[in-house]
Amino acid sequence: MKSMLSEDERVSALLGGERWWFDHFEKRVVKAATAYVAYGCPDWGAPNGIRKPQLCPFCVLPDLAIGFQEKYFAGRMSTDEHLDLFRHVLDTILSNVPDLHTLMVFNAGSFPAMPPALQEGILSLVASSGSVKRVVVESRAGLITAATLDPLLKILDGIRLTIRIGVETKDHHLRTKSLPKGQSYDQLLAASTEMRRQGVDSGGYVMLNPAPGLSREQAVQEAKATISWVLDESAGDLALQEVYFCAACVEPGTLLEKSWRAAAFQPATRSEEHTSELQSHHD
Repeated sequence: MKSMLSEDERVSALLGGERWWFDHFEKRVVKAATAYVAYGCPDWGAPNGIRKPQLCPFCVLPDLAIGFQEKYFAGRMSTDEHLDLFRHVLDTILSNVPDLHTLMVFNAGSFPAMPPALQEGILSLVASSGSVKRVVVESRAGLITAATLDPLLKILDGIRLTIRIGVETKDHHLRTKSLPKGQSYDQLLAASTEMRRQGVDSGGYVMLNPAPGLSREQAVQEAKATISWVLDESAGDLALQEVYFCAACVEPGTLLEKSWRAAAFQPATRSEEHTSELQSHHD
């Protein structure tokens, strides 16, 4: 990964670096880069950048967005301030990454949860760049609707849109109670259906051992079942086009860290047998 620097430390803090990325649809490796937007996670009806502490206990990103806003903007950023900063971030990326193909725009929460003016302003800047072929964002499933997608696709006008959903686990209890993600099966299925209808590329995050209470064998079997559920196209499956798989990570300051310190949770560790089994699953 190639790092990028800017004279403005606010810009440098929001640069994710250059990487090579395999484009599943073009079947080739392309240049990609990440641009962060320090908005936070207001998905649950809370104020800008604030989240209820019991939600998504494995995720520290909203807290990082809060810290960024507090350090540089007295705790709160306007839409205009977000857009002005994103413009500088994007300009830095375009200056440092020749032949940029894919731009990943991550806002430490759901992209469609931001104000429409901010969503549309960001994508207008991306579309006017003249070089980006694919833009990637994240969203909670319940926010993916025709009303959400229509204005974004109109702005992108042929640039491919990929939306990634934090599925994490097929297990309904783990997903809605232990994590909790706040995403029902019906919401996930509806989001998948709407993305296919609109021609939006789709992907889902899957975690190995996402919450306390699973043995090593249970965690592996649950992860395999979730990967199949995300990718398969049979009745009842999500039929997303990509899956992003990793072990759950204990982040400082989260409820998952409290469980780990209380010896109630042990992150997945490397096992040759299980690593090989999972890597070969759905190849």
